[in-house]
Amino acid sequence: MEGGEIITLQFGGEVSNFVGTHFWNIQDDYLALQRSIDSENDYTLPETASEAATGVNNELLYRVSQTQLGQTVATPRLVAVDVTTGLGSYNPLSFWHGEQEIPQGGATDVWSGSVDTYVSQRKEKNEFQQWLDAGAKVDTEEEIAAIPEVEGTVQYWTDYMKSYLHPRSVITLPIHGNDGFDMYTGGTDAFCPTSKIEDISESVRFFLEECDRIQGFHCFVDVNSSFGIIAETLLDVIKDEARSAVTIGFGMGLATLGEMEKDMRRQDLNKAISLARIGARTSLYFPFDVDRLPANTDGLAGYNAKSKYQRTAIAAGYVDGMSSVYRLKEKQSD
Repeated sequence: MEGGEIITLQFGGEVSNFVGTHFWNIQDDYLALQRSIDSENDYTLPETASEAATGVNNELLYRVSQTQLGQTVATPRLVAVDVTTGLGSYNPLSFWHGEQEIPQGGATDVWSGSVDTYVSQRKEKNEFQQWLDAGAKVDTEEEIAAIPEVEGTVQYWTDYMKSYLHPRSVITLPIHGNDGFDMYTGGTDAFCPTSKIEDISESVRFFLEECDRIQGFHCFVDVNSSFGIIAETLLDVIKDEARSAVTIGFGMGLATLGEMEKDMRRQDLNKAISLARIGARTSLYFPFDVDRLPANTDGLAGYNAKSKYQRTAIAAGYVDGMSSVYRLKEKQSD
């Protein structure tokens, strides 16, 4: 890769969105963004001390968004796909509309018959999310020491996401249960109808149209599920929309300790299929077996190999380190 903007695609909440969230938290640290928002209309991406030290060009991954309240904030060039039940307490529209209830469509205005309403209980925000909402101050040692513990409360990738996300960034699939979804070839018709494929495509086009000179795409994929075939479908769309763009794929896999032999065989099959099919649709493809990272844990005090939060954090560190090679400012000026 060389030059312009990078759009990131994340397919799957079990691994890819977990790794992606850690990746964006690393970028958020590079940006040194505070939870307070600049109200000026001329908001720009700051060249922070960390950027000066690392030489990483933050503008490749981020864009400037403006809320309906006139506020501006840096948001990732990101399209993340997950199941409806995979977002936890996160509301994709909460930042843009505030925490009040979002008005729903007026279906009852044109229907005179009876209407059955099903409402799922809203997930409560954990302490870390509440701390972020309260301003996330880290100016003093006391404030740093008061940062809430994250790992023990993590159920969803949104539980520790620090970055603001544009409403176009999150696409949910109406999937409940796991019948057949644990196969790469589970099928887009069953789990991701044409209307949802089009929604994801439109979000990609939205970010693509903003780019002055698209450099390429990062594509994180859960290969041990039907997110694989969904990603494959979208990669075909990208090939038509941005023929010259480079696409780097990361096939993410995460085994559950103590799984049965048939499940392990299924996972091996999924990995083989993804290597052949996603590998053929990307410029460079990394089969990322998260369970094998890191190879050496001697220098990692307190590392818990059973923790998905920790394992996916290490994978994100690998992605950040590898991708920084073509995100350096001095590299782009050569």
